[in-house]
Amino acid sequence: MGLKKIVLDWETANYLKESLTDKLRSWGIVPDAVVGILPGGYFSARFLAKGLGVSAALVALDGSLFKPSRPVKNAILIMDQAIESRSYEIAESKIKKADSIEIRRAAFISYKGLYSPEIFAVQYKPIRGLFFKKPSAILPWEKESPLYDERRLETELNAIAQNKRC
Repeated sequence: MGLKKIVLDWETANYLKESLTDKLRSWGIVPDAVVGILPGGYFSARFLAKGLGVSAALVALDGSLFKPSRPVKNAILIMDQAIESRSYEIAESKIKKADSIEIRRAAFISYKGLYSPEIFAVQYKPIRGLFFKKPSAILPWEKESPLYDERRLETELNAIAQNKRC
């Protein structure tokens, strides 16, 4: 029998954010911004940026460019789950068009045997599909999660925006 998906709750997601924040600080990495790769990096970028006390921005892989509102020299490029490097590469090329920025790759979750960014909070074993490996974790902000609640997600994002949650 194959591996089953792991459903992560909000408490675990908060732990992953704190773990990633602690790693960045202990390694002396102080970003000016956290940039999320859409779609999965939207919540991750805002969540991590709040934990680090920096601004968040987004970059879409569909042609949108990263346009910071202020100068950024160091950025964390984040996805919620790292599966492959191509999304990071495309996003980096878009960010570098905007300015010369030092970029570090991060993810809340990395998978053994698949691409791993430089910084991640936890590493899981992926599920083996017929032709490829796929994520084994489901984060609470993903629609696939049984814990997904659009109102809860909106509440979490508002709390982050209002500095009520770290």
